[in-house]
Amino acid sequence: MDTTLYLMQRIPFSKLSVTQICKSAEIGRIAFYKQFDSKYEVLHYILVRVIDRNLTVLDIQRFKDSPFETFFSTEFPKRVITFQYTDNDFRKILNDNFYEIIYDLTSDDSLVWLIFEMLSIAEWYTIKYGKSVKKDVKLLDSIIKNKSFRPCFIKDGN
Repeated sequence: MDTTLYLMQRIPFSKLSVTQICKSAEIGRIAFYKQFDSKYEVLHYILVRVIDRNLTVLDIQRFKDSPFETFFSTEFPKRVITFQYTDNDFRKILNDNFYEIIYDLTSDDSLVWLIFEMLSIAEWYTIKYGKSVKKDVKLLDSIIKNKSFRPCFIKDGN
């Protein structure tokens, strides 16, 4: 898992091969295929483990009060997400699996809803401003808290 995360900070997922993972992890392809069917299955495994680990230690009340600020203080592999986010294969796997993984790991519907709100707002913000959401966590937290995009439009002067 650590080897694949390390590689995913440097190589787009669509270009990452099982051979590269095996070479970096110093394991044979047979050993790899005894554990996983493909690099896609490895990514799914990583997502489940990372999300589960973070949900386990998450201060739920803090997260509900300031979701973006709290997210950026977690151990979630943000470098990987930031680097991979423009890779279509990675985004497809993330989008296809993320919601299902969250639902499988928690029964707190308000937490699930908040995570989905965050993802939607982060996507909107990234498209609108073309920059990392990390640069404006307080603004994004206020959007969620107030359930209003008005602060963004005031910021823009619109």
